[in-house]
Amino acid sequence: MNINPKEDEVKIQSVVSVEILKFLQKECHKNNGVLTMKDLDQYTILQYGISLPEHIPSAYADKLIHETVGMIMGTLISVMNEYKLDSLTDHMFDVIVDKFDTTYVYNMIKDSQNQQGGEQR
Repeated sequence: MNINPKEDEVKIQSVVSVEILKFLQKECHKNNGVLTMKDLDQYTILQYGISLPEHIPSAYADKLIHETVGMIMGTLISVMNEYKLDSLTDHMFDVIVDKFDTTYVYNMIKDSQNQQGGEQR
């Protein structure tokens, strides 16, 4: 088996990113179709249940997952602030979740690494 920590990291981040967005989509549906900035602020830690390959230490995965949660939540909040949005709606989450599947997010992360001059973080 080939072990490439950077590749594993990108794969984990892709899966976690999509799961975070799906979680928020479900929360939006439960919250009458709207998630406000205040609602988003309460989601600092999310429960997750992804299966990791045996060669990935769980402490490393936990750290990476928490960083990814912070990255996704920070990005959403930043976009909301930039566009002066008070909330995100069901429709917005439906579009986001439809667009951002694991392949799309994986390619986005890989492209950003390539633009940074390699596999740097």
